[in-house]
Parts: sequence; structure tokens; C-alpha cells
Amino acid sequence: MKMAKLDKDCGGSLQGSESETRICLDEHAKITLRGQPHVTVSSNQKACVLRRVDRPRVYTKFTNAELGDLIARGLLVQEDKPLSHYELRLKYDHEIQIWQLPEKVANRVDFRRFICLEFLAFEAAGITSRSDASMAVVISHIHAHWLKVNSKQRGGHKRFCSSRNLQKFRCPHPSTVRRWLRKFEAGDFKAMALCPPAHKRIIWNR
Repeated sequence: MKMAKLDKDCGGSLQGSESETRICLDEHAKITLRGQPHVTVSSNQKACVLRRVDRPRVYTKFTNAELGDLIARGLLVQEDKPLSHYELRLKYDHEIQIWQLPEKVANRVDFRRFICLEFLAFEAAGITSRSDASMAVVISHIHAHWLKVNSKQRGGHKRFCSSRNLQKFRCPHPSTVRRWLRKFEAGDFKAMALCPPAHKRIIWNR
């Protein structure tokens, strides 16, 4: 099998055969595609999947022919630099995490988690049950506490620091909190269990 080096700026190699030419990118090098930073998450004889660093939910699959065309036009550049810790996490951890969500969505997830954790603490102490009447009183108290904490920019919820953000999260209804609690418990008490489904899905660019 013939071997040929890629353009110096691109790095990697071309593996030629009568039937196809495989593009071999360095899986631990920084890649810029159309001006946007990417990492390689998988590669085989027929295709390569890249993930955007600035939009971690976005994945794009390229055939060897498509990669070759991008490289030839200077739209894909491989830098001789190691991946950062953040980029390595994107490369190997394919599940969407709360820190990868858009800020508004992450704020919503944080709010739901705050409500759930506080309610579970009251429930464990025997102060409330999951009836509408009992929950309504406790949820109102929790929401007021949340407003107070975040208006003073204290604790681990500093992102809720503006009145504009505070106005978006009204006191939830008991039935809504029960739904959050079911998801939270079923998801092993992980924050992403409370994420809106549309933002948990990976986006394929093609």
C-alpha cells in the first residue's frame, strides 16, 4: 500500500490503494475545520467523525473523499499541538454534560436540581410528603430561599445573578416538581436527568 504525506500544515498521512484513499488524521492533534476547532472522536477505513469544541453537541461524519477535498482547499488544518484537558474530555466523553449546555439551558437545569435537592432534604426529614397540599407549602419556601440566595450571588449558584434570570424561573407546581423528582431519581440523581430532552441529544451536522 502506497503512503503519501499530507500537506505540511495538515499533518497526518494518506494511505492510497486502487479502491480508496484513506485520510489518517492525528487523533490527538488540534483540528480546525472551516475556522472552527474540532476533535477527532472516531476514525476507520471509510470515515472520520469530528466533534466541535465550541458546540460539543455537534458531530460531523466525513468520508475520506470529503476529508481529502477539505484538506486540498485548505478548509481543514491539523496543528502540531496537543489537545487541552477540555478537548480530551470532549474526545473521550461522548455524553452531553451540564457544562457543555448553552448558559440559559444550564441555568434551567441548575434551578431544577436546586428545587429537587432541597425538597428531598425536607422529605427525608419528614417535613413534607408528595401530596399537592404538602408540596405546595414546601416548594414555595424553597423557591423563596432560592431567590434570596441568588439575589445575593452566594453559594454554588452564582450564575443566577441578574433580575432578568431570576424572573424566568417561577415557583413550580407540585405536579411539575414530582415529574422532576421522578426523572432525577431515575437518573441516579444526576443533573442531566433534569435537562430538556432536546438539549440532551447529539446533533449530527449531516
